[in-house]
Amino acid sequence: MKLNAILSQLLLARTAEEIAAASLLVNAYKANAGAAEKEAINAVVDAKATAMAKEARMLIDRTKASFVSTEGKILNLDEWLTVKVYCQRFGISSTNVVSNWIKRGVIPQENVIRVAELNNLKLIRAVKY
Repeated sequence: MKLNAILSQLLLARTAEEIAAASLLVNAYKANAGAAEKEAINAVVDAKATAMAKEARMLIDRTKASFVSTEGKILNLDEWLTVKVYCQRFGISSTNVVSNWIKRGVIPQENVIRVAELNNLKLIRAVKY
C-alpha cells in the first residue's frame, strides 16, 4: 500500500477500530521508511492527534454545559428545567401557572431546586403535572 493511501486512511479513521487498523498500517510502513517519509508520517500522526484532542475537548465542554452543580449535587439539565422551559416543553401558557403550582404544592418540593450560584434560579424536574 502506498504511503499517501495509508496516511489518508489514518486521517479518515473515526472509530477506535479504524484508528487501530490505520495505526498498524502506519507502524508497519514506518519500520522500513526513509527519513523524509518518517517525517511526513510523524506530521500526519501529530495532526490526527491534535484533531482528536480538539474533538475530545469539544465533547467535554458540551457535556459540561449539560450539567450544573449545586449544593454538592450534579444536575442533568435534560432532567431539570427552568420555569420558562418547563412551560414550553409541556405547553403551559404562563410561567405564573407553574409558579403558583410550586407555591401551592402541586409540584412537590423535592422536584424543585433553587440554584444559589445562578441567582436562586428555580429548576423543576421535567415531570408533567
